[in-house]
Amino acid sequence: MKMNQRITMACMAMLLVAVLFGCKKEEIEDVITPPTTQSFTYTAKGASQTATGISVQKGQSQLENLNIRGENQSYSAILNIDSNMSEGTYAIDHFGGPTSFTLTPTGFASSMKMVGGQLKITAHNKTTNRIEGTFSGICYDSPSSPADSIVVSGGSFTVNY
Repeated sequence: MKMNQRITMACMAMLLVAVLFGCKKEEIEDVITPPTTQSFTYTAKGASQTATGISVQKGQSQLENLNIRGENQSYSAILNIDSNMSEGTYAIDHFGGPTSFTLTPTGFASSMKMVGGQLKITAHNKTTNRIEGTFSGICYDSPSSPADSIVVSGGSFTVNY
């Protein structure tokens, strides 16, 4: 081989190495930001209720329950659900199960507990920690021997945890 051919081949080899190993693509990490809008609404005794204060706590026990609390001038409501639940329909029952709902009218010392209610998880994204659903049922002052009740209907929630 002539000297010019060797130099040309060496330059081509260096160019090939530079192209293959010298140009790295920038790795872009996908960042998922959940929407921040939260809501917690329901109808109690025929009056529409919208929580003006919403808080969500995730338990650290094996069940990892979500404690969704909504308050306004008339009521304090707490919906407890298992954070591992998938989309679907579940029973709300104070006497057992993975979900419960309590309603405390303003000025009352004790809360009323839902029995025979229904919870429907309509969306649950465990990556962004956002859950949405609906609920309804009847809350009793004393589930084992009720003297008073409040019908809760049209409940809905959208929260981040």
